[in-house]
Amino acid sequence: MQEEFGDKGLVVLAVSSEGDELVSEYVEKMGINIRVAANFTSKDDWGVRSYPSAALINADGKITWTGHPGNLSSGKVKDALKGAKPSKGGYLGFSVPRELPSQLKSAVKAASDGKLAKAYSSSMKIAEDENLDQATRDEGQTFAAEVLAYATLLRDQAEGFISKRFMVKGTDVLDSLASAMKGTDFGLELNKRIAEIAEDEELQEELAADQAFEKAMEAVEKRGMKKSKKKFEAISKNFPSTKAAERAVKKLREK
Repeated sequence: MQEEFGDKGLVVLAVSSEGDELVSEYVEKMGINIRVAANFTSKDDWGVRSYPSAALINADGKITWTGHPGNLSSGKVKDALKGAKPSKGGYLGFSVPRELPSQLKSAVKAASDGKLAKAYSSSMKIAEDENLDQATRDEGQTFAAEVLAYATLLRDQAEGFISKRFMVKGTDVLDSLASAMKGTDFGLELNKRIAEIAEDEELQEELAADQAFEKAMEAVEKRGMKKSKKKFEAISKNFPSTKAAERAVKKLREK
């Protein structure tokens, strides 16, 4: 759903009543690449009666549908997206559910567009402007901290992917985040990490294997498993010590 309708304004958010640590472990284990929230306690407000359950919210903030995720049709999603304004930033896009001072307008827009470095620097300029009132400066400081916290969250998710050897997802997020935070100390740290990965022979082999696995999965979608079997066999043969090889063998055993 996110891939199909993301450029039209859809944002998929997975929520769980479990705590941060348990949810984080699950996200890393499964390689989930959508936004995830823990400690969810408002199920009654969303019409949740069973699990799994989904709620669809339109551009006006109204719940237009609830039910089992498998019963959510593309037509219902299209109806809900009428009037929605897609974020240019994709998963890098960041926003907060509160009204901010007008002086932070450009920072808020930059964050929404995924231009996190610009959002951070603009917010810090507001925070350090002695000509502004203290409340506005405090909001600037707070928003800058929130932007940095969001970037840190994305970095940690990327590292989670890498630790589980979902290398394509992990390195893609690191590369995009480094670009979005270019010119900041945080961005420099990311570039150092990217360089470390590039020089790590074991991680590079894992990356090559995971890239081959991603291509094999694309082949399955287009041609079916029977015609794509050899691609998974090649992964297990060419990259025998990798996690992608383990996933390839598991895929070959599926009926």
